[in-house]
Amino acid sequence: MRLSVEFGLSLPNFHLEVQFDAPAGITAISGPSGAGKTPLINVLAGLVTPDYGHIETQGRVLFSSHTGVNLKPEQRHVGYIFQDGRLFPHLTVMQNLKCGRWFRHLPSDPKAIEKIITLLGIDHFAHRRPTQLSGGEKQANLRPRMRPISVKPICFAI
Repeated sequence: MRLSVEFGLSLPNFHLEVQFDAPAGITAISGPSGAGKTPLINVLAGLVTPDYGHIETQGRVLFSSHTGVNLKPEQRHVGYIFQDGRLFPHLTVMQNLKCGRWFRHLPSDPKAIEKIITLLGIDHFAHRRPTQLSGGEKQANLRPRMRPISVKPICFAI
């Protein structure tokens, strides 16, 4: 999905100006610590409202200070993965992967889950709980967990 972003956001001791058009496919956001990557993702997800600007994907306006549009996070279909591990501790890796579909009341899709597990090479710890995983293993589990939350996610942030 194409993503068009232009906004300004004032934070304490920092002002962020963002403007980019991302073509369909994968777009990576990188930069040094303190460059504004997390506020950018928070704005895209609808967790923070910019001071002004416009955010649109595939002709669907997510935010526009000009027209007053500001979709709620749950209306944006943005999958967000936080930097720290936020796995459900009482569930196995496999169960954590399934929870996105469950929360969206989507039918179970065991073949899709198996495909994700195989693709990411995490089959050797799919039946372990988060307390039994290393930090890297937790991150490998978080990446696909949020994908099933939306049928057509706009953004996949790590």
